[in-house]
Amino acid sequence: MIDRLMVCRFILFFAFALPIILPAQETATPPPAATISAQNPASFDPAAATQAWLDTVPPDQRAKSDAYFEGGYWLILWNFLITALIALLLLVTRASARIRDFAERTTRFRPLQVIIYGILFLLLIYVLGFPLNVYERFFREHAYGMHTFFVGTAPAVGRSIREAASAAFGSGGGCGIELQSTLLGG
Repeated sequence: MIDRLMVCRFILFFAFALPIILPAQETATPPPAATISAQNPASFDPAAATQAWLDTVPPDQRAKSDAYFEGGYWLILWNFLITALIALLLLVTRASARIRDFAERTTRFRPLQVIIYGILFLLLIYVLGFPLNVYERFFREHAYGMHTFFVGTAPAVGRSIREAASAAFGSGGGCGIELQSTLLGG
């Protein structure tokens, strides 16, 4: 049996001594406009500091970043339009009424009917919005070099599960319901 005192010493060593022994990460020195003077702290200009930092970013990376985020604004619009079209499709094809009828046949308890309807309705929105979610969370991320999946590493399994769940349940075609990564251990 492992000695409890030895285990406690081991944990205390890693909790307190190891951070002192190992060198801290070096941080880059900020541009002169981003420093605050101790004599005159009111002289700090956030706009100048932001511009000084932006001047350190290469133009090709800045253009790529701008394109990525401007594309995100378009995706917000597309998510809304696709979600509206899916809802309209479910109403026109009477799929929504069939889901309601199924929920009413399943139980007489009204709040449970609402829960059953909501689950099935959201599931249909997720399934029908899946192609856009795959584009947003996989192909687009890879196209801009923003993917975080590294083959051959232990966290890759967890990351791949999170990415698959995020693509499947992520934005729900724009309905705003996110599956939190904390549920998947991230």
